[in-house]
Amino acid sequence: MNRRFPNRLVELAERRSALIAGTCIAIVLLAGIAYSVLLGDKLRYPDESAYCTLSDHLLSEHVYSFDGEHATAFMPPGYPFVLAGLRVLGGDITAFRIVNFFLLGACMCLMYRILAEHSAQLSALLGVALVMAYPVLFYTAGTLYAQTLVSCLLLIVVYLSLRPRPSWFLAIGRGALMGLMVLTVPVYIIVLAAVAGWHGLNFKSRGSLKLAVSLAIAAVMVGSWSIRNFAAFHAFVPVSTNAGMNLLRGNSEHTTPNTGVNVPIDEYLREAEGLSEVEQDNFFRGRAWRFVRENKGNALRLYCLKFLNYFNYTNKLYAASEASSLKDMIMLVTYGPLLLLLMVRLALFKKVRIQSWEWLLLSTYVLSGLAYAAFFTRIRFRVPFDLMLICLVAAFVGALAHKRWGKGSSAVEGR
Repeated sequence: MNRRFPNRLVELAERRSALIAGTCIAIVLLAGIAYSVLLGDKLRYPDESAYCTLSDHLLSEHVYSFDGEHATAFMPPGYPFVLAGLRVLGGDITAFRIVNFFLLGACMCLMYRILAEHSAQLSALLGVALVMAYPVLFYTAGTLYAQTLVSCLLLIVVYLSLRPRPSWFLAIGRGALMGLMVLTVPVYIIVLAAVAGWHGLNFKSRGSLKLAVSLAIAAVMVGSWSIRNFAAFHAFVPVSTNAGMNLLRGNSEHTTPNTGVNVPIDEYLREAEGLSEVEQDNFFRGRAWRFVRENKGNALRLYCLKFLNYFNYTNKLYAASEASSLKDMIMLVTYGPLLLLLMVRLALFKKVRIQSWEWLLLSTYVLSGLAYAAFFTRIRFRVPFDLMLICLVAAFVGALAHKRWGKGSSAVEGR
């Protein structure tokens, strides 16, 4: 092969990266719209129906409820409120899916900007291409789950946090998005911890006041919902009442590293009959902690195995009809190389220095696994954070390709 061909290819990709990336994003949007129309109003998973039911009652009875009469806090409120807002605008289930694909397109745009500003144009283009080559993101956008929304929120928060001197307007906006992110998936409070820790280690006092304002706004938003819960249940419920059940599913004598929601907890459900929603949450949480206290060694071993399972390419699905060896194979050949390249990148840290901005993405990715391992781990939970992995891999491969075949500097110093 002519050695000049790779050089010209890299040069062309860098020169036309914005145009190529825009074309890729347009393809994803068009395919997503067609896929949404094809699926129509079909809901394939129980949580999809639950989200839609909550949003419908928000509009019709103005109450966060499954039946329109009794208040609930079982599911976090972020996504149902977003769906309710789309309902007000005239959206239906097909429109909800289309919005998800626009959010996925926004994720691709944000990833492009992060990599273009902190790595290289070639890395930015590779990031967009890797999203296209990771079909689970497309599949997830076709479901009425909160993952695509929080993917976009996560990338916006990361993008704003990486800016060297964010304005007060951006600091306030970041705080509102942080609050919505936690109200959508409470585990994402670890993102706030990662941003605060990374900021403190890299910038010390610079911009600390603006970060404090962002965190305060997020706390006020979560606190406001907690006040609503206290008024409805006369008990302290920070966000939702499903944490106890999820904790029990991840910490019981029947739990294995990959059982997920398929843990037989019927005996505990029978014991909890007649209890209120909050009492059930406390009961399940208590039983989970009892298991941990009485089986410390096994519980620690289970936690470590669940953390490792976080990086698995297959899960036991709640809906057996959705499982297939083909889907597992697709996950293996698309996720496996990304994880392998990250391992190579970390092994070569002495030769390819990890930039400060990469530490934020890496710490967020690892912390997400540690947080979910306290409950149970699923590919669906990991998908938004896989965008951090794609960014890291794109920066690494792009830097190597640029160094080998490109011109000029291979990377921009992390800010």
